[in-house]
Amino acid sequence: MPQCLRCGNTSNFGSSRLPNTTPWVNGAVSALVGNFSGEEVNYLENMGTTLENSEQAFAHPERYFDTCSACGSTDIIWP
Repeated sequence: MPQCLRCGNTSNFGSSRLPNTTPWVNGAVSALVGNFSGEEVNYLENMGTTLENSEQAFAHPERYFDTCSACGSTDIIWP
């Protein structure tokens, strides 16, 4: 699954395609945050996006998750 080249995070990523509709200080970077475990999406946190977007992101995570939730970097690789 994805890995942040800046901090090494391999578990939590947001999507710049789906900006957070209710931004808070120190809140999530995206309306959809994916939690990854090994080679699969473990679960998604939906914070204001449509069910269709969530389903598409679950089916094709490499198209959606491009922002590290730990450090905010967009320098992400997908093996």
